[in-house]
Amino acid sequence: MDVIIRKNRNEIIEEINSLMEKMNWNLQIKIENVEFQKSKKNYVLKIFNLPRNLEEKFHVKDIIIKYFDRSIPDSESRWRNELRWYSYFLKNPFDSKIKTAQLLYSHPFLLFFRYIPGKNLQNLLIEQNLNNYLIESLSKWFSYLHQQKLIFKDARLINFLSDNHNNLYIIDLEEISLNSEFLSDLGEILCSFITLTPGIFEGYINPYAFSKMILFLQYYTNLNSNKKILPKEAVSSKIYEFSSFWINIFMLSLKKIATRRNLKLNQEYFTKIESLLTSCLIEYMRKNPFPKR
Repeated sequence: MDVIIRKNRNEIIEEINSLMEKMNWNLQIKIENVEFQKSKKNYVLKIFNLPRNLEEKFHVKDIIIKYFDRSIPDSESRWRNELRWYSYFLKNPFDSKIKTAQLLYSHPFLLFFRYIPGKNLQNLLIEQNLNNYLIESLSKWFSYLHQQKLIFKDARLINFLSDNHNNLYIIDLEEISLNSEFLSDLGEILCSFITLTPGIFEGYINPYAFSKMILFLQYYTNLNSNKKILPKEAVSSKIYEFSSFWINIFMLSLKKIATRRNLKLNQEYFTKIESLLTSCLIEYMRKNPFPKR
């Protein structure tokens, strides 16, 4: 995947160095010590081989710097929002294996995180190494989030990391907001399993990815079947009632994703996608019935 860079790399580093001068740190980032990470809205840099004074200060050798570009109008509000939700989850932990990346330091427009060695869930899915424990942890986190009447507006597998000990880390907390309309949130994360290329938009459903998506849905609905946050159709034991409800959620999210990606797909094509999804979901549920609740 290409790193999305809207400015020259040297220009980004100069802006970050300028901000850090105000912090009285003896640190000037050099481009040879930087690895740019994928990000849609911000600049995310892995900095390795830290100067000794910072290595001793943070007790790490590598850090992640998240830079909220000052030239973007809402950058300060997004920076503040990430700090807000970082503080919230720090004070309200709910599972020792589901975490946020450790924030080492903050300064206007900058966040410094401990580097997490591991892989994001999207890459694990592509490699077919996304284990069921991580799927269950992901469902627990979304369940917890929605019970707090919160949503994750950028609900994609790439925004979740796993280390070598099966811990799940949530990144991009700036995308969290108060909202009880969480079904679109679920649609986004579910579609994240099947919209990789080649994927559903190419008329293809990867059996491995599809099975992991349904497993996530199974965990999530089991967790919330008695909490009255889902309509009865969403947790129905009747195959056609259950599939009809969730296919509708899939299709609403797929149309939004297609618009974001500027895909020119007509209604006939979406009808074919819906038919393909429906047949795959019903066939899967017949072969792998959900346990009775």
